[in-house]
Amino acid sequence: MQVFQSNCSLPSSTGISQYISSPNIRGTLDILWTCISLILLCTWSIIHLNVPIETKPTTSSEHFHHEAYLAARKLWWMFINVLAPEVIMGKAVMDLLSARSANGHLKSFASKDDVEWSLSHTFLANMGGFAVDFGNGNGRREAEIPTPQGLRPPIPLGEGVSGSTTAATTDDLEQNRPAVKSITAVASSTVLESNDKVGVAERDHASLRLREFYAVRMSRSRYRYGVNLWSSLAMGRPRWTSDDRFLPLIQELLSHVSWLHVGHQKYTSYYYNLMALRGHVWILDAHQLLYAREHGLIAKLPQISENEIEDKNKGDPIVKALAIVQALWLGIELIMRWVQGLPSSQLEVMTLAFAVCSFLTYLMLWSKPKDVMTRVHVPAVKVPTVEDIGTLGRLGPTTIWYLRAESWIPNNGIHYLNLDESRWMKRIAGGVPLRIGSIGSVIGAMVFGSVHLIAWNFDFPTKGEQLAWKIVCIVTIVTPIGIGLLMMYGVVLGRWVFGWTLWGVLKLIMWIMGALMVTYCFGRGFIIVEALRSIFYLPSGAYVATETWNVPHLG
Repeated sequence: MQVFQSNCSLPSSTGISQYISSPNIRGTLDILWTCISLILLCTWSIIHLNVPIETKPTTSSEHFHHEAYLAARKLWWMFINVLAPEVIMGKAVMDLLSARSANGHLKSFASKDDVEWSLSHTFLANMGGFAVDFGNGNGRREAEIPTPQGLRPPIPLGEGVSGSTTAATTDDLEQNRPAVKSITAVASSTVLESNDKVGVAERDHASLRLREFYAVRMSRSRYRYGVNLWSSLAMGRPRWTSDDRFLPLIQELLSHVSWLHVGHQKYTSYYYNLMALRGHVWILDAHQLLYAREHGLIAKLPQISENEIEDKNKGDPIVKALAIVQALWLGIELIMRWVQGLPSSQLEVMTLAFAVCSFLTYLMLWSKPKDVMTRVHVPAVKVPTVEDIGTLGRLGPTTIWYLRAESWIPNNGIHYLNLDESRWMKRIAGGVPLRIGSIGSVIGAMVFGSVHLIAWNFDFPTKGEQLAWKIVCIVTIVTPIGIGLLMMYGVVLGRWVFGWTLWGVLKLIMWIMGALMVTYCFGRGFIIVEALRSIFYLPSGAYVATETWNVPHLG
């Protein structure tokens, strides 16, 4: 690699007042650090994590572990944002729609309770910022409690509650099936369509086959017995104890509910949501809190003003404004270079793609508090029934990627969305709420890929790399479209056009979607590597600075 040292003549010392303009060039490191700093700023400032576990650290070691835990979880989600900003954007879509879905109902109760309520309150609820406290009861610390006898951990099919689950009759399935609203509110994006033309027995057969993976996954999990607090003990005593009053109720629920009753994969979330209700403190999201207020578990909604929420909010508006201004600066810089006929770098285009996704995510999470560390506790006024606990388990968050194993709301939680309140959402989702978030991710991926088309005619180290860039850009745009169409119309196309069995269609869809996702990931990896590699093979015109380069910016 050749190193070019740029030189600039210095003015003579005449003793006369003078203004020296900046040199009209920029170096490789100037471009590199400007782009990296903007990517880090966007991916860090956009993270809105849920309220973490509340502990009481007393020693310096516990304080250290607590701070390390808080930093580690932010770094982890920042890493995810760097690799897949479209996933964060899709989750932001679900967060916003879920909050808006519950906000109107909560506002109605807030006016009756004479408490202040806004969209920020609902966001805070979905973050786990409100907890219902039932008092200590006869609870004990979770770390001191053995696995309760009779609480069945998830088990593979064929070992169900009442013999083999595959032996259940169609009448039994229909008699014990919960309300459709309860199922679709929390089902995964691969849940079967609620189409009456598909036979009940066939739907359940396909569901059973799909659930085998999730059954084995849960049975092998080290958290298969529910809430785990061992990892938090290093941070101090957790504010959560198991309450023996609720164990029999959960035991009764699990003795009657099987994989057939809650939709595939959702049983995992349903099980862990129930385990989170074992304690004397229930951390509820917005729709769970709404249910608790409707059914008298709490006397009134939490009393907290929007100013107090803002006081808890650590989302510095200056940092947000800085990220937005830097993104706008980069966009203007690229436009100026295009107007003046100066080439830009592929890394700058990739950075612009991150900035666009971050900006759209900012808009959706504008009212969501950031880095809230403590909860508002509301006293319970009624002991819940079995029906209350069962409904709260279904209304609770479902998870993506990994299972819930905490009493607090997990950061990978996807919240309930009532599709009946919006005709267009119901039509798009086809009865599957999580599909809305998936479509949001698909749109985010298309936007992210489309921005890279700006570098279509840029100079590359080789002609082959230029051709590969064009192909990969198209692939990263088309692949998400294919995934979205499969999610929306795959079952209908396979069933009614080709006449395949439902299980055969689902298997084919999973294989095709897996192949498309692998292809997309390889394409994204190529773009990242090529953008970094190409910065060392830029044409000479790329090092000419424009007027906007003299505007203060990170780099």
